[in-house]
Amino acid sequence: MPLGSRALDILSFLASHPGELKTNNEIVKQVWPNTFVDEANLRVHLSALRKALGDTQRSPRFISNVPGRGYAFIAPLERDNQAASPRVAPLANSNSGRFPARIFGREESIAGIAGQLTKERLVTICGPGGIGKSTVAKAVLSRCAADLNAVWIDLSEVGNGVLIPTVVASELGILIRTDNILKEINAHLDGRNVVVALDSCEHVVEHAAEFAEALLDQTTSPRILTTSREPLRARGERVYRLQPLGLPPSAATAAAALISPAVQLFVDRADACLGGYELSDVDAPYVAEICSRLDGIALAIELAAGRLESLGIATLSRSLSDCFRVLSRGRRTALPRHQTLRATIDWSYLRLPPPEQQALKELSVLPGGFTGETARAVISSAEADDLLAALVSKSLLVADTHYGEPVYRLLDTTRLYASEKLADAGEFSVVMSSFSEHLTALLEAAEEEIYSVSMDEWSQDFAQQVPGLRAALDWGFGKSGDILRGVRLTVAALPLFFRLSLLDECLVAVTKALGHLDVRPDLDERSRMKLYPALGWPQMRSTDGSKHGIAAWTTALHIAEKLGDIDYQLRAIWALWVDAINRGEPRPALELVDRYLAAAPSAPDWADVIIGRRMHGATLHWLGRHAEAADELRMMLADYETVPDGRHSVRFQFDQRVTARIILARCLWVLGEEEAALREIAETSQSSAGHPPPPFAQQRPGGGGMSHSFAFRPERARSRIHPAFARTHESAVTRCLERLCGLLRGRTSAQSGKAERVPDADTLEHGRARRGRLHALPDDLPDDGGQSSCRLRLPR
Repeated sequence: MPLGSRALDILSFLASHPGELKTNNEIVKQVWPNTFVDEANLRVHLSALRKALGDTQRSPRFISNVPGRGYAFIAPLERDNQAASPRVAPLANSNSGRFPARIFGREESIAGIAGQLTKERLVTICGPGGIGKSTVAKAVLSRCAADLNAVWIDLSEVGNGVLIPTVVASELGILIRTDNILKEINAHLDGRNVVVALDSCEHVVEHAAEFAEALLDQTTSPRILTTSREPLRARGERVYRLQPLGLPPSAATAAAALISPAVQLFVDRADACLGGYELSDVDAPYVAEICSRLDGIALAIELAAGRLESLGIATLSRSLSDCFRVLSRGRRTALPRHQTLRATIDWSYLRLPPPEQQALKELSVLPGGFTGETARAVISSAEADDLLAALVSKSLLVADTHYGEPVYRLLDTTRLYASEKLADAGEFSVVMSSFSEHLTALLEAAEEEIYSVSMDEWSQDFAQQVPGLRAALDWGFGKSGDILRGVRLTVAALPLFFRLSLLDECLVAVTKALGHLDVRPDLDERSRMKLYPALGWPQMRSTDGSKHGIAAWTTALHIAEKLGDIDYQLRAIWALWVDAINRGEPRPALELVDRYLAAAPSAPDWADVIIGRRMHGATLHWLGRHAEAADELRMMLADYETVPDGRHSVRFQFDQRVTARIILARCLWVLGEEEAALREIAETSQSSAGHPPPPFAQQRPGGGGMSHSFAFRPERARSRIHPAFARTHESAVTRCLERLCGLLRGRTSAQSGKAERVPDADTLEHGRARRGRLHALPDDLPDDGGQSSCRLRLPR
């Protein structure tokens, strides 16, 4: 009578354990490993099997039933002693070599491990819980089935590692006749092409290593494949670290997202859960976010997909901030440690020694990547390096060693789990306080480097500190934080905020810090002095924020004078000078230059005197004293040659050398030395090519107007003022050019009691000639409908 494959699987399983009572759950788990099956289904297959064997319930000859408990194979068996290989236990998936229906993104890993297994005798697959080690191991054995027999041994239920030889002997069907079980196993396996697969070794890792070494030392042919969350560290072991499934781009379409193995797994499990699911472009960004939040961990993704029965995709994506509550319904037939995400991490955490548990909790305050130095700052133990190595070995901490010094990272799920443990212990604020102190000290020590050194030449990647900086500031200014630590960290972080152009975040932190200090006079005036300039620069950046910027810089100047801080006095004077120049008030600006030059000799930076001369030369230019300005700027540039490039570009928002040469070229142009002006501009453009503009040094809307373009950037002039605009606004262009030339000549007259610059006849003629060149520009420039701006922007 023909039998179905399930009935044959049941017969094979029972016959491989003659005389042993196997419960209904054990049989179901063996024959239907990935499916929920009602016991009625099992009874149907057993009924067909008994009918085929001619068995009866009253007088069974082959399979006996113990009501309410299970079944046992009771017929006598004869072994074929001529068999070329030992009887091996069936794989946990299926006796007939069936494995999980689909495996996503693991082909390279399976091929690599299979290749190692043909050359080496001990291979360990390592990775965090739920990443798919057992699935990959079974697929490897399936691929090697033509050359190697296999016995699969699940050690997850073995509480005492001393029992490993006994469990292996039982699975091999060895009748033990001596006290030396290992000797019996060696004799049974030696000379055979067999792989002993030891699954889930992490909780008995020492005994597993001892067993592996003893078996391999005393035999010549057997091989061992193990899965563990940490290496066995046995002699001859080859470790394969299994990586998370590949993730999709964050804003992917359905087609782009489905290239990712993580998304493929999610969609497959969602389809199985819902009885039909196809990824749409609407759902794709949510699914990408889910897979990324779960770090590409296969088990977590499967658990997430299983929640679609009660949650929509968008709701599921939003709910993952509490992933341990959401991801709590695994397959009924799964191992207990795989039933929920929390149980998976519990399995690893509860087996850590207390010092490693404490270190993992403390590291949970560090988001993103972090260095060993940062880790040592938050780990309270003096053995921080050893603890880091242990956590990396046990797959609880990821270490990237591709770029010299290791960069560590906790998987998001692990970090969330450990942070809960830290909060439960009431230690979060203590550890955050240590982290905040470390970050403050690090940024204070690196202030000069962050300000003046090219980012490509930084001694470390300071941008890597930004996620931790955000977390520390959130804590410091939060309800349970230390606001004064938050203030000091904000001050220390100002150079990094400026250098990375994190304007909005800088303003938020500075505003909170000043809100605390302004109502507490003299609490920390030095920090307050440094914070106001940070508030002033972004304000002065916008056209309508100048008055706020002036107020911030004026306050900073008063505090600096009270504290006798020359450096910040100069910064504030310089900023106020910039504002005066921008408002077209060169005479008040000259008074500020005099104040700057009077204080600069006492500054800690000797180059501040040179910068004062640059300010003086620029101010003379705007007063119409172009020859004096040119002489001053030439001397300033000669002295500035000894100053490293970019040293003041962040502190004073502009490259001082480039800015000085721009003003010098303008002076030469106005003085009629156009060839010299063009040479100056060409050399300046060439020397500054490839240097990005400093942070916050952006022009106002509509800035970069015609005087700048004509004097230095003819090509920019073509894009700013083209024929269509000139023809549409001819009179406006004429007035603008005439006004420009008047400014450059510095001629003034009194009108309505207010000084105003008025061009003379030569200047007007020069302006009209310039205007005539507009109409000769190419006609292939884009027409913006006359919306181009003709505003004048004065470089400092």
